[in-house]
Formats: sequence, C-alpha cells, structure tokens
Amino acid sequence: MGSLSVSGTGGYQYTGSMDELRVYWGTVLTDKEMEALYMYPNGDSQGGGTIIEGGRIQTGKLQSNNWSAQSGSEFDLDDSRLRLGGSDSPDLYWEPLTNTLQVRGTIYIGDGSTLPDGSPVQQIKMISLQPSSNVYAFASSSDTSPDNNDITLTIHQGGMTAAVTKSDFSFTTANSQSLVISSSSMITSSFESGSGESTFVLSFNSSSTAPHLQGVKAALPISVTVTKDSRTDTTQIVALNGGVQGLDGASG
Repeated sequence: MGSLSVSGTGGYQYTGSMDELRVYWGTVLTDKEMEALYMYPNGDSQGGGTIIEGGRIQTGKLQSNNWSAQSGSEFDLDDSRLRLGGSDSPDLYWEPLTNTLQVRGTIYIGDGSTLPDGSPVQQIKMISLQPSSNVYAFASSSDTSPDNNDITLTIHQGGMTAAVTKSDFSFTTANSQSLVISSSSMITSSFESGSGESTFVLSFNSSSTAPHLQGVKAALPISVTVTKDSRTDTTQIVALNGGVQGLDGASG
C-alpha cells in the first residue's frame, strides 16, 4: 500500500503497509473490543471465544451444564471469580474484588497435612449447641404449662472422633433438680468422617423417652452443656412469663 489519506480532507498522509484496516468514527473501543480485534482480526467473533489446541484451552468462562441460582459451578477466568454451588448462595465462593473466600459448611484438614514451613497441621475440632428456642413461654407467672412444651437442640460437630452421646451432656437447673432421661438413645445422629449433626428434644413435661423437667417451672432457667474431645458449648433456656395487656393510649 502506498500513500493513504486517513481523514476526510486528505490533510494527513501515511506511507507504509497496513493489514485489516478499520476506522471507528465517533466511538472509543473498550478493552474487550480491542482484545477481540487482536484475537480475531477477521471479525468472526465478538470476543470471549474459545480456543482449544494441544494441551491448552483459552476461554473466558467455564460453566457446568446445570449452572443456576441454586446449583452448578462457574469459573470466570477473565475476572478470577470462582463459585461452586450456584450463583445465589454458593458453598465455595472466591470474590477477587475483595480478596474474600467464603465457605459454607465444614472445612476438614486430614491427618498428615502440613503448613508451608513443614510443621504438621493440628486437626480443627469444633462443637456448637443451638436450641430451636431459648424460652419456655408461659401465659403468666402463675401459668405452669408453657405454650411450647418441646425445644429441639441441635449439635454440630467437626473434626471429632465420634458423635455425641447421652454421657456428653450435663444439665444445671435453677432448683438443682435432676432431669428425667429414660433412654440411652435419646440422640439422633448423622456422623461421618469426623463431622456431623445430632439432635435431641428437651421437653418441659413428657411421658416419652425425651429428657424433661418433670413439669416443674422452678427448674428454669436451665443450662445445657455438651462436651466432646475437649470442646464445649453451653446454652441456657429460661421461662418467659406473659403479663396483663396494657390499655390503649389516648389519641393525640
């Protein structure tokens, strides 16, 4: 190519060689558009295409076939963003803008793992005790039958040697009375590879095998403690008494 005018008036000249000449009038190309022109000079792609050759795959985003708000996996290679378990609440989420890694669930470090300096990693152990409610609700201070007779306690474990059993619990009542626990299998457990979830029901009064307070309101508040593998968690359940309904306020 010889001398070439690149303006409407012919006032600027260029001498040399060119290939795939394009003129964009009245617009500024974005970084992605310029990248697309470099990668696809023939204009057969709008950018973000995929190249598969030899031992490499070049693309912008990897996505599972079942990718949705609740399931699937996505790895955005351009933005370095990783989401496993759906887009709304992924189980594993790396956010590059804030350098944040979010994990939903238990992190397990197996035996034999080491730190960068070569020292062994001590297995992480955790236990938590969560009641469905922290109160037995009574209509009044003289009421002896709560609205909610049963409270479910859920125990989460991680990195433990075994699931919790009846002997791992202790109960402290306000009047020092003992709970009635008539069954050694009061706990329902789902436990595997050192982690799991267990539940049992604490009743105010019960004729079943559930632990219960024998219907004695003076036993409240009660502290429930679980201990396993030198890890402990405690929760307290109290009595909540209703009162006389107040009068309506005067209009202003």
